[in-house]
Amino acid sequence: MEYIGIFFGWVLGIISILITELFRNKIKGKETAKSVKVELLHLRFKMALAAYTMNSRLGVLSKEFLLWMNPIIQSYNGPEAVKGFREAFNDLTKMDDNAIKIYSESGKNDQIMTAIKRHSLPFFESRVASLSLLSESLQLYLFEIKSRLELINQDVDRYWYYFEKTFDSSLSELNNRIIIGNINKQYHAIADQSRILVDTISKVL
Repeated sequence: MEYIGIFFGWVLGIISILITELFRNKIKGKETAKSVKVELLHLRFKMALAAYTMNSRLGVLSKEFLLWMNPIIQSYNGPEAVKGFREAFNDLTKMDDNAIKIYSESGKNDQIMTAIKRHSLPFFESRVASLSLLSESLQLYLFEIKSRLELINQDVDRYWYYFEKTFDSSLSELNNRIIIGNINKQYHAIADQSRILVDTISKVL
């Protein structure tokens, strides 16, 4: 009987350790998910701005796009927020289609290049080992977001490649137009991919 008591005591001890570990992992998973979502909130704002900047440079802003972007601008209170920007952007959405078209076309200029930045998810990347603690659906969304961001960064790299070519004085006028055309293609790609990324992040938040 003594041995049986010792055995059951050992089993209960193991079960207690497992339950404690499961509880700790659950708490850690919730904390990780919360922190990841904070980082995604900042990224969503920045990528919405990237899409806006690209469309503005192309002169293709539309009321539909501004109305899509407005809730993201209005709900963001992070470090990237600028005083008065939310009010100014909200005013843009109240303009009619013709006024928006004029406003959009005024920003188009092939002679002025845009300083486009790569983006990253440093917290997410530092917590890859902890992702197994998150729900499977959240993990899938996070990897989709990371993959989409890598595609955008590749477009950014291609943009800078073509941008540097604009300083080549030996280029003919024809080749220069081709370079500008390629730059505009990257604007389109970054704008489109950024919007998809923003929509994907919104599903997580």
